[in-house]
Amino acid sequence: MSRKPESDYDVVVAGGGAGGVGAALGAARPHRLGVARHCDVLPRGGQMPFRPEPSFRRNVNGVIIPITEAIRRKYGARDSDGAYPLGAFYPTNVSKRSWRHAGGIWYVPVSETDLGARRFNEAVVAAFMRCIDSGEACTLPSRKVVTWEEIPAAEARGLPGAEG
Repeated sequence: MSRKPESDYDVVVAGGGAGGVGAALGAARPHRLGVARHCDVLPRGGQMPFRPEPSFRRNVNGVIIPITEAIRRKYGARDSDGAYPLGAFYPTNVSKRSWRHAGGIWYVPVSETDLGARRFNEAVVAAFMRCIDSGEACTLPSRKVVTWEEIPAAEARGLPGAEG
């Protein structure tokens, strides 16, 4: 077998450790590349969606309310029961006063009227809708930077528009 010149490869990886594949790809978090393992089902064109990292999921006014609105606009409610796929975005600590669990990642609002009356910053909702797809960090009006993590495949499979 003859050795191909380095120019025949898209990425050349030399060695492992801290300077291994992640460094060669220029990615601090290689899982953000949207490359599926053999068992993953990828929603919307091959890219896994993103959610705020856990440290941001308790910030009610700054993150929870606008991400909930972004989810409502992006995914809508399930026809059969009016449930939203909130569990994919914040898998724990969903308020039982505001939401009734409807199985899996799905939650039905206790009061659709109260949900519709929430106040939120439109610019933050629009930014969060982009971040769900891109995983890019965004800055809140408070100057706090919200960072995002990829939604695990098992949860992302349940989102509307997921393939497979």
